[in-house]
Amino acid sequence: MGHLVRACAVAKALLPEAEPIIVSMAPGIADVGASLGIRTEYIPGRDRDWMPRRVWDHYLRDRLIALAEETGAKVISFDGVVPYPGVLAAKFHSADLRLAWVRRGLWRDTPQKLTLSLYASLMDIVIEPGDYAADYDKGPTSSRDDAEKVAPVSLYSVDQALPRDQARELLGLDLDRPAVLVTLGTATLEEVDRLKAVLRGLKRWTNVQVLMTKNPVDRTGKSIVPPGLDLRTARYFPLAKLLHAFDGAISAAGYNSIHEFMCAGTPTIFIPVMRGTDDQLARARWCHDFGFAIMADPENLLGIERWAERLSDEAIRNSLSTKCLELIDPSGGKEIAQKLLSLSQSPAKHGVVVTYSYWRFKLSQLRRLPLRALLKRVYYAIARAVLRNAALIYRKIVPRKIENIKPDKSVTFSQTLNPKFLKEAISSAGRFEHILEDSSIMYKSVRKKIATKAYGQNAITDSTWLAVEQEIAVGAPRTPVEIKLQAEELAEKQKDYLPQLPS
Repeated sequence: MGHLVRACAVAKALLPEAEPIIVSMAPGIADVGASLGIRTEYIPGRDRDWMPRRVWDHYLRDRLIALAEETGAKVISFDGVVPYPGVLAAKFHSADLRLAWVRRGLWRDTPQKLTLSLYASLMDIVIEPGDYAADYDKGPTSSRDDAEKVAPVSLYSVDQALPRDQARELLGLDLDRPAVLVTLGTATLEEVDRLKAVLRGLKRWTNVQVLMTKNPVDRTGKSIVPPGLDLRTARYFPLAKLLHAFDGAISAAGYNSIHEFMCAGTPTIFIPVMRGTDDQLARARWCHDFGFAIMADPENLLGIERWAERLSDEAIRNSLSTKCLELIDPSGGKEIAQKLLSLSQSPAKHGVVVTYSYWRFKLSQLRRLPLRALLKRVYYAIARAVLRNAALIYRKIVPRKIENIKPDKSVTFSQTLNPKFLKEAISSAGRFEHILEDSSIMYKSVRKKIATKAYGQNAITDSTWLAVEQEIAVGAPRTPVEIKLQAEELAEKQKDYLPQLPS
């Protein structure tokens, strides 16, 4: 979700001068179109296992090429750890297509660092969003000079943030009781334990109301809310617009959380999650050391519980909010937008069409690596192979018990921006092909061919083509004016149902 939020900030800044289109594999893409008025397409990630990895690389390439040709796009901006082979292949398909890499800093020392030089050399531009905690960045990107640095990026805007009472009304919160936002996940047993500790600490507040964006359950689906705690769930995008509703927040120390909560002056406890390349520990430590927020040790459950309780102290909260006023304006989204506009008007760095080959790309990676890096990569490859085979042998001996799960290989196509329908389609077991709103018949025909290559002719023959639903579904409570405007917009869209594609 972090990459998607930054992309939204850049896309909003582009809107007056260009028509950005956000393509994402994150389920959160369902909220973007209706909330921000930006055209979107969902692409299933390789982790969905709907097709082999090599097929998915080609599928991603073809999706991006088709979208660029449909819209006349001149620039692909990739916000992520390292660009997928399919993204690079799409860039090299056209001699006039530019590729920008929005690469945040504060990397941990992970194997991905070995590919930094290779990927940077293939880009037309590398852009690094600023980070308030940049002084604590000791990772592999900190000493590089291949990126153009900008200010921090955030969806929070002083001009667009709603006042406290109005934000609370939208979220269904009482106006006269303290409110705390909790945005911790429950993906692992450790995260479940941390969230339990947080909720135990919050229960000691007086008359508190807690809001989460997801229902807090453990991995068996059982609620972990302590008896007597007033906890409710609500979804609203972008949540940055409603941060003034809260007296405090407790969150992981991801890039977007830091640059939204602290910009809004929300007193926050950050609990770093060490996963992937993001050095959340360094980011949270900087915030704590300089008094902008509180860092709770993720391994100390009793400490987490006590900090959650201490956040009820108004003096502590006022101190954190006042300190956050010293932070610079997060204007990085506007700066990146201007760089992308300039890039669209300049010659492409690699103006040669290159025939795509998955293994050719892999070999080019290996040729560019120094001997030490090559040996390290071989070591990691052997280690992964050993671990994977060990896991397969274990599962052969002790099979996982799965009952009543039948893979759904059907394919559903739709152009809808209805958040409710999009969320259901993305999370369903069936394959979902999301098509750009208001696109041409030719584009729909090309998309059908791409899907046929990926899933097979039989799956496409049995596919379903759905028009936009009549129901008005939103991700959060709306004001009467917003409901009226959305009803008018949806009524207008019903005139153009997605037609049956020609065979």
